[in-house]
Amino acid sequence: EDALEELKKSWKKDTLPGTDVKIGDKFVGMQDITIDDIVQISAIAKQADTYTLENAGAFQHILITNENGQFAFDFDKLDKVATLARKNNKKLIIDSAIVFGDHFPFKIANLNKEAISKLIAEYTKQLTGKYGDIIDRMDVLNSVFQRGQVSPGNNAEEFWSDPERFGENYGQEIINIVRENIDPRY
Repeated sequence: EDALEELKKSWKKDTLPGTDVKIGDKFVGMQDITIDDIVQISAIAKQADTYTLENAGAFQHILITNENGQFAFDFDKLDKVATLARKNNKKLIIDSAIVFGDHFPFKIANLNKEAISKLIAEYTKQLTGKYGDIIDRMDVLNSVFQRGQVSPGNNAEEFWSDPERFGENYGQEIINIVRENIDPRY
């Protein structure tokens, strides 16, 4: 049992900079893991070359309103993960970056197409300017294309596909905004 505990500790040695959060702390069933499982997980972890940021780098999660009432982006959490990725020579996958599934974009609910487009452009410029050297890929749209059409009753899709915003081809329009605003170095 001591050997198992030591293996668990060594696998979870990295912490997010500025926190005491250990990688793997929320690993489901960690308390029941066997030595064989640890060996297999360690081998997989050594082969992994990316960290997937589920929502941590997403537009809606880092969009804030500053003290002047203006929109801004809070990259604090993403900075911590990026520091760890750079330290370990890893890349980032930005998951659910702009549009994700049926999550309604409350923070921008009252904005028109022009204002949303400007925010997406600025988000893309800042994101790729700060982390372009370590971004492996960016999931701009999540769960959009698998349906092939707007699902009635899905408030998020109805929001994005509203003719006052991006219309039925919102996916392509948003991808175009992102492509046009990626830091040219990347």
